[in-house]
Amino acid sequence: MISNLLSALGGSTGGVVASFLEPELEKHLAGIGTVQNIELDTPNKRAAVTLAMQGDPNPVKIQIERYSLAPSATGCLLTIHDYSCPTHEWLAKLGKKFRPTLEIPLPVSYAMASAFV
Repeated sequence: MISNLLSALGGSTGGVVASFLEPELEKHLAGIGTVQNIELDTPNKRAAVTLAMQGDPNPVKIQIERYSLAPSATGCLLTIHDYSCPTHEWLAKLGKKFRPTLEIPLPVSYAMASAFV
């Protein structure tokens, strides 16, 4: 029903969730970079994120092949299960070596997002 309403208004579930998620990711990147773009494919649990990192003239593009969003005691937890970084391959390899699965805690205000994604 919510997806139908958003479509009727010219929006998408992924676009709405991305607009809520961007400021939270900006907090995690404070002092090291900014979010340029987020694209969510909510039916397939995939995403693409483009970041501008300080000191790097080229944007970092991250392809998220599988994610999940689940309630937690403090809000919800965004878990990235599989990802790649086509613009900076070494970055994904380094990340997977130390943390194969990435978890990003989101505050209570994002808990309702799990209904959309």
